[in-house]
Amino acid sequence: LTEDFFQKGVMFWPTMCALRCLQQAEISIGKKVLILGGGVSGQIIAQLARLMGAAAVAVSEPVEQKRKIALRTGASFVIDPSKENVMRRVEEITDNLGFDVVIDTTGRVDALSEVIGYTTRGGTIVIYSFFEREKAMRINLEQLYFKEITIKSSFGASFSPSAEKILGVMEKIQ
Repeated sequence: LTEDFFQKGVMFWPTMCALRCLQQAEISIGKKVLILGGGVSGQIIAQLARLMGAAAVAVSEPVEQKRKIALRTGASFVIDPSKENVMRRVEEITDNLGFDVVIDTTGRVDALSEVIGYTTRGGTIVIYSFFEREKAMRINLEQLYFKEITIKSSFGASFSPSAEKILGVMEKIQ
């Protein structure tokens, strides 16, 4: 066994899941991405989005240490949802257009209450986290309709990339 075997093993599944999430989000060069939640999954997704060519990556996270990590590892912007008006920051960052992709990693229904407002016309929302059973998400259907937003979910990992490719990606994230 190599010295870093266990560290790589621990990160293998979360990295595969994050890659699947970004496949669902259809990340491509130039897209602006907002990640709700700066835990392990949110941090990996943010780094991979940058590696995949996202023009800007913002992470909304109430814990200061996690925001600092996000900035240090490639996030363009961080938002403190406990102290800042998230919608106002989204407008500032995107020149009032919204993000092309919004990914929720929080597992909190209240974090999703304004998610359509954070998303640009024709954008994509990806639900990446687990929620309590039978929790209802309130969404503005009129806004969803007129903005032509796509809502997707991402559960687990796609097994299409080989283990070698995943390990290669893992070498690039911190």
